[in-house]
Amino acid sequence: QKLIDFKTLFSAYKIDIRAWIIEHGTVVVGRPNWTEQVLARLDLALIRQKIIKIIQDHKLPIDWEQYRYDHQGFILLSVQNSDVSEYFLDLSSAVLKQKFRVIVGRRKLALIPVKGDKYTAFATNFGDEYALTFAAGDQPDDFSILSQAVLPITLADASLAVQQYVAARGGVVMEKGSHAGTHGFLKLMLSKADQKLKPLPLLRVPEEKFTFRPTLCRYIKQLWERTPLPAHQPNQKNLIQKAKQCNHGCGMIIDVYMRDWGGEVKALLGLLEIMTKYLPQAHWRLLFNHERRGGENLPTFDAVSAKLSDFISTGQQRFSAPGIPGTPRINGKTALKIKLYEYPDDLNPWYARVITRLITAHPQQARTWFVNPMYLKIKGSLKIPLKVQARARQIKLSGQRVMIAANVVDTLDIQIACQGFVGLRAYLDTLIIAPRVVTNPERNRCIHTAVRSIGENMTLLSKLNQKQRPKVLLVDTYGILQGLYPQASLTYLGGGFDTRKRGFDPMESLAAKVPVILGPIFDFNRVVVDNLKGSNWVTILKDKKDAIQKFIQTSKKIFKSKPDEIVLDHFIKSRSQDNLRVADEIINKYCELRFTNS
Repeated sequence: QKLIDFKTLFSAYKIDIRAWIIEHGTVVVGRPNWTEQVLARLDLALIRQKIIKIIQDHKLPIDWEQYRYDHQGFILLSVQNSDVSEYFLDLSSAVLKQKFRVIVGRRKLALIPVKGDKYTAFATNFGDEYALTFAAGDQPDDFSILSQAVLPITLADASLAVQQYVAARGGVVMEKGSHAGTHGFLKLMLSKADQKLKPLPLLRVPEEKFTFRPTLCRYIKQLWERTPLPAHQPNQKNLIQKAKQCNHGCGMIIDVYMRDWGGEVKALLGLLEIMTKYLPQAHWRLLFNHERRGGENLPTFDAVSAKLSDFISTGQQRFSAPGIPGTPRINGKTALKIKLYEYPDDLNPWYARVITRLITAHPQQARTWFVNPMYLKIKGSLKIPLKVQARARQIKLSGQRVMIAANVVDTLDIQIACQGFVGLRAYLDTLIIAPRVVTNPERNRCIHTAVRSIGENMTLLSKLNQKQRPKVLLVDTYGILQGLYPQASLTYLGGGFDTRKRGFDPMESLAAKVPVILGPIFDFNRVVVDNLKGSNWVTILKDKKDAIQKFIQTSKKIFKSKPDEIVLDHFIKSRSQDNLRVADEIINKYCELRFTNS
């Protein structure tokens, strides 16, 4: 009936509707071949049977019958509680795998085949006949079609990420939501139907388009709150014996999967510190899942060697990184795999199951483990390379009281750094600003403008000479920041208000006994933040609106009452054996598998 009403309304304006794309792009009316193509090799009936059994076995309050016959091409369930939805998705991960994207609503849970993409459906079926002038959507699964429309439109109650994206493209965010908003954008479309609209700039779709559901974040937070510290104490004598059985790794190739060559390097360093002790002859092959390799990020294998120099073994090629220019060519069969991941899209579909654990055996792949970098970054942050220390000592500042604004990513981060420095002049002599990406020209211009607005001049680290004593220093080179923390009194850590970046690791600052203030988003650093927040070592700014004022107030309290070092030392000590626990799990299980197979 609703389709008829819409058709009647549009016909009154002499707009002919030729087809409707409905059901999240998985079913196109009048085009059964498209539906078959989307569902190819996907037995939806069998998957439905399996998830119904999970619902029944766990007695979950989920109704699988209500929408059973209303929709083709995807599975729609009636769920009254989004926490139940996330728990169900966790239990069903091995069934759903990576073949579905998920929409968790207040009353519904939609499981949609990943091939059922709205824009792909449009382009495949109608791209030769029609142009995509208008597109409206309110959830992350609408990004594909919103990104291609001449005029994207969304509602006032749409996902915040969708609203931000549509506004950034120059589209329309309606003043109202729900049915009133829908009525509004239909009138808008009709009013502009005869106009020749100028194409809007294409923008990159946010990385978290299918990942960071608010319900998932809340569910993960609940899991963290129930996660105890591991009590297992590895038997090092046993490990020495097992390492002998493995011939100390001679001929063994260990594949380590990482997202990119960035923060996870610290986790790798923490892992290598213990694994190379027991398996000194093993070869480590580094594989990047989403390597954003730029000229200044990872240009050649020399960048890998520099970071891993403490573990470079003479007489053998201990490391290689396929795909990176200049890497040694090492061929051979993989003995075991370590997935050093923390991002949901890398861990999918086992994210909720493994995110709170230090190490988890892969549920489907033998000799494969998920190792959570959050834990190992703590160990990897404790040691500053000697070369970094030497470079840092050469930097002379205008005073001893230093504030670092690290991993600055947006305007708010820049404002907190600069306005915070002004508000804390009685406590600070020098401000060091370290952008997340030092080569971002737009961000660097914003930093320059903000520094000038507070009446200061800024010096680039790359151009700093020994006679200069800058009050504001911009870190425009990589690899030095860890060495600067010991000179600081306070760190503001950026990215905590950015839903795409989702916060950064405070551990390098804490390892230098420098307190950290950060925003409310810290998904990938919960081990540190959850254990130290409220201790003055880690303080969270909760709201954007008063973030600058709260930062200044909090900083003054920290300066007047220094955090208790016993608290920090106790936390670090509690995580000190995490890399040993990883080695214990992997080496013991690997030996068991070898013995069984032999």
